[in-house]
Amino acid sequence: MKYYRGTQFVPMKGDASMYYETDEEGSVRRFMTVIPGSGEIERMPNPPMKRLFKPELLDQVDAEEFDTHWNSE
Repeated sequence: MKYYRGTQFVPMKGDASMYYETDEEGSVRRFMTVIPGSGEIERMPNPPMKRLFKPELLDQVDAEEFDTHWNSE
């Protein structure tokens, strides 16, 4: 598996990080949005997007970072 993170500003909430888990072919398996300022985490075990658009523009992260957020309360 490969893991990616993108960031984006969300008005009235602050910066959000979007995390993607993909298989070796680039298909998105899991996705989540984390907004640290508000403590929100939205998890999508079956995301609507099937492939990442331009993954080279995202930061590649390790499985531990992804799993820390995915498994948090």
